[in-house]
Amino acid sequence: MDPATLQHLLDQVPTAALALIGLYLFTAGRLHSDAELRALRQDLDTERAAHEQTRAALATANEQYSSRTPLRGAAVGLFPKRRKQHTGHMTPEASLAEAEAALRQQRRKLTAEQQVRRKLDRLADEDDLASLFREALGSNR
Repeated sequence: MDPATLQHLLDQVPTAALALIGLYLFTAGRLHSDAELRALRQDLDTERAAHEQTRAALATANEQYSSRTPLRGAAVGLFPKRRKQHTGHMTPEASLAEAEAALRQQRRKLTAEQQVRRKLDRLADEDDLASLFREALGSNR
């Protein structure tokens, strides 16, 4: 075998390896379009918006609860019949239960957001590999 031919074949090994990786990713369904990446990014943005809305609602509820005068709550507590009629006052147990429920919901949303983020990171890595693949094939033409 001619040394120039051997050198040419050795020079083409990285390109061939990228081509094989690209073909594998294509057949395995791991190469994704820009539309798929945009849809996943939109899902992540939607999750973030819901997360921020939950935070804002919790802050508003906390502010409303904190702004009540303690005297009014104490006066309502003196009269059991009146306490049942008063719907704006929240017991500490109910407040704690509401806060725990909101925290659980926030954690669920954060978990979902992290899953979408991991998927986006994986897709970005695969997209980078695909761009290297396109670049390698484009440079040989």
